[in-house]
Amino acid sequence: MKVSQYEVDGKIHFLRSIKKIENAAVLLRQNEDGEIETVFVSDEFAKLMECNSTEALKMMSGNGYILSTHPDDRLSVRRMLRRRISEKHTKELTIRKITAKGNEIWCNIHYSFIDDFDEHYIYCTYFDVTTSRIYAQRLKNSYTAIGDEFYRENDNTLGMFRVNLSRDSIEDMKGKDLFGTDTVIRPYSEVINLRSSNYPIKQEHDKFLEIFDNEKLIKSYLEGKTQLSEYLFSRRKDGRCCYVNFAVMLTRHPVTSEIIAFIAESEASREKVEDALLDKILARQFDMVAYIVNGKYGVVLGDSKLIGKGSIFPILRNGYYKEYLASQVIPVLSGDDEQKKFMENALKLETIEKNIKVDKPYIVNIACDIDGETYYKRLDFYNIDPKAEFYILLKSDTTEIQRKQIEQNNRLREALKEAKAASVAKTAFLSRMSHEIRTPMNAIIGLDNIALHEPDLSESMRKHLNQIGQSARYLLSLINDILDMSRIESGRMTVKNEEFSFNQFLEQIRIIVEGQCNDKGLHFHLN
Repeated sequence: MKVSQYEVDGKIHFLRSIKKIENAAVLLRQNEDGEIETVFVSDEFAKLMECNSTEALKMMSGNGYILSTHPDDRLSVRRMLRRRISEKHTKELTIRKITAKGNEIWCNIHYSFIDDFDEHYIYCTYFDVTTSRIYAQRLKNSYTAIGDEFYRENDNTLGMFRVNLSRDSIEDMKGKDLFGTDTVIRPYSEVINLRSSNYPIKQEHDKFLEIFDNEKLIKSYLEGKTQLSEYLFSRRKDGRCCYVNFAVMLTRHPVTSEIIAFIAESEASREKVEDALLDKILARQFDMVAYIVNGKYGVVLGDSKLIGKGSIFPILRNGYYKEYLASQVIPVLSGDDEQKKFMENALKLETIEKNIKVDKPYIVNIACDIDGETYYKRLDFYNIDPKAEFYILLKSDTTEIQRKQIEQNNRLREALKEAKAASVAKTAFLSRMSHEIRTPMNAIIGLDNIALHEPDLSESMRKHLNQIGQSARYLLSLINDILDMSRIESGRMTVKNEEFSFNQFLEQIRIIVEGQCNDKGLHFHLN
């Protein structure tokens, strides 16, 4: 069939127009045999597929349009190209594409089917929806996990509710101790108002209405608060009273995006008792438990009336931490100016924030002069929320411990002083005794030398005199060693390199050992 110049110009104009459109697009042509041919890919599409235009066109050529689609989505693409409509009767699909780098991305594709004379084109526009798909999947998983937890009862569970806050309706409820007013027929806000009569203490009644107000729960979720928990004193339908713990989980429905609240109500008298006991334990160990946030402090636990002498308990239970230091702590710090300045700097909020760790407390020990006596305090700072700069301060009085420690240190100091005096006396005694012994030993050695010079000495007598001289000199060396020990203790010892006769050294050993061996009937031989 002959193609006119008008038709050729029209096709050229059509292809040029397609290429000028600035979006992530692919132009396909369906041949007479039904095969799909890739005519053009845009730069934006190449960027989406993590490659350049040439690589993208090569990647999409042949059967690449199908192969670059996730295996699970290929059938949907084939049906769309064949039937010109999706299973949802729209001309769009949301599928996964595999990029040149092997990454998986979600794309929403709009298909436009264009019949130009005898040729059939398919113009595909791509929109990256990976982020929204991941968010939707996470939302679905979260919703499912919360729902699974919601339907998991335990012995303490009194009631559980799934509430559609956007519609002010209760979608589901169950529990072993529901009230007669609890029903899915009434609006959620009406059920809450009816339930408030079961809280006999006015403050608890008002708190219940405030916490579970429909609009306030929606506002909490929009502000990012997805979990709430509260203890309230409740009267049950059988007339008994107990503490109840409400746990609230807020999320969105993965399909409708409506705000959903999962509310679990469980008996918590035991937990309340455990908390009270914990408070008492803390009160025994610490005379004050407080928090510090944004430069302000608030006392949580402690009573100044229960603290004896030497208290630095805050006059105000809430106030500025810097003012508390300036008015009650710094003026009573003990020590000289340098010590006071050191402790003052250690207590500054800037120093605390610099030194505090998430897993380790920052501890400051201070001494205070109050009413003429010295008291010792320990302040433990814990990092609860680094981002919010929220810290806990535990203050305890360590006066008794410190005084016992000081007393013990004084006793140890006295004992050390006595030990040093005894050591000095021992060293002096050894030094004197060594000098006293050296005098007769030198006399023995001198007389031995004189006797050895006698002309009429027999050989055996000369031998005995030599042995006496060797033993005397060895004993004199031991005495000198004792003197060296006293020199070492007094720090006056000097080391010198001197020559000595090794043969003479061995002979001294032979003379001492051989006699002892002979007495025991042993043979001693030294080469």
